[in-house]
Amino acid sequence: MVELNNAEIKKPVLLESELEKKLKSENINPIDILKKINELSTRVTELYFAPKSFEKDGKIYEALGVRVARYVILKPLDLLMGRFSPYRVPFWRNPRSQRTINKLDMVNKYSEMIHLLLLSQCVLTIISGVTHERYDVAAAGLGFGVANAYLAMLQRYVRPAIYELKQRIKDRSVHSLKT
Repeated sequence: MVELNNAEIKKPVLLESELEKKLKSENINPIDILKKINELSTRVTELYFAPKSFEKDGKIYEALGVRVARYVILKPLDLLMGRFSPYRVPFWRNPRSQRTINKLDMVNKYSEMIHLLLLSQCVLTIISGVTHERYDVAAAGLGFGVANAYLAMLQRYVRPAIYELKQRIKDRSVHSLKT
């Protein structure tokens, strides 16, 4: 058996990467980097969700049949849910406060993202169904995909009105502060 004394045991040498050296030399705080990333992601998100110029009048979505899809897809759900339907809650119909409109805006954005995620899942289902020659699965994926595409478009169709309400309430609050 071989015995080692403390002089023979060497600690491993940890080499710093170039990025670590640069961070130490320039005194860059990782928290500041995370804050910048957060600011950037917030800006990108707002740019995506902001109504585009061609969306503001809603004609493109109306031409694609969003209003018909709204009635065909959502009306049966409204009838099934009865008094528990979100469309029967008063503040959804007539939002008056900044808080309510912000909540409505958040729900609208969340719904769009959910429908886009479901749409991507439907595309994968269609691809899988076709590659495995399960055309019934592909057809079901297509049906759900079309429904989710229309529901995502419906969220975009409504968003300019929500942004207009937000602006109106902001103007009203600024006007009340001046008087």
